[in-house]
Amino acid sequence: MRFLFSSVRSASSFAPLAPMAALLVATALPDAKPASAQQSPPRVPVYVEPGTPDDVSCDDLGEVANLDPKGDNYLSVQSGPGGKPYVELDRLKPKRAVWICDRKGAWLGVVYGETYNSDCRIITDDKKRHPYSGPCRSGWVAKRYVHDLSD
Repeated sequence: MRFLFSSVRSASSFAPLAPMAALLVATALPDAKPASAQQSPPRVPVYVEPGTPDDVSCDDLGEVANLDPKGDNYLSVQSGPGGKPYVELDRLKPKRAVWICDRKGAWLGVVYGETYNSDCRIITDDKKRHPYSGPCRSGWVAKRYVHDLSD
């Protein structure tokens, strides 16, 4: 211990070591990016249609179905309609209820709560189509895994 603390150096005496320290950090963390360079994954909002105070803005109720019980047996909720660059936000089990609010090709924009009876506040009197901003979760799922209960 005596060796480590026997001499006190000024901050300027460590200045020549700064480039070496930066090189060591860059070598040890080759994939690290500065916080300013990191980007969050893209998110495509789920839109709800205009409604009336007595009418739901998401027109159909669906249920997670057609999953392979020998596979993962869950439906991945994505941040957008498709694969990359979108990321998984959540996983839904079979028979989980979802409100179908938006559609893009083979993808459905859904809203879902913690329970079957969650009040997701999808009844709105807004006059134009707008992104869902209620208390429940929303995201995109593959259409083939949702049975439309409104049929």
